[in-house]
Amino acid sequence: MLRKLQPLREYLPVELHCFIDILDSINEVYTISHEKVVNINHKDITSNFEQCWKLAMVRFGITMPVKAHIIAHHLSDYFELTGATLRKCSDQVVESAHHKLKTFFESRPNYNHQNKQTVASGLATLDAIAHFNSVQI
Repeated sequence: MLRKLQPLREYLPVELHCFIDILDSINEVYTISHEKVVNINHKDITSNFEQCWKLAMVRFGITMPVKAHIIAHHLSDYFELTGATLRKCSDQVVESAHHKLKTFFESRPNYNHQNKQTVASGLATLDAIAHFNSVQI
């Protein structure tokens, strides 16, 4: 589907094209993440993804989920630190950690604020991560 976005772009109104741009940039991120060697333009590609997402945030008031944040801010770090792509990686460990963290948040409502855009929510999330990490280490 990600390789056939042009017909969808032609079908949707212009004001929704930013979502097609997000999907197109996800396709680029996916492609570089599974190549045999690290693409020298990985920073530009992840930056483009972030800019597309931020545009949708401004236009439609959406937020940036954690996975989008990881792509925008940490994927290039991984490529640089390891010198490798995600081609031979399994996401099983990451998904297991996500499940464990989600269960942690759900069982502690004092960390889980409804309005995620407040300073209090950000501070509660930071406290929760510190608490979670201290228990896991």
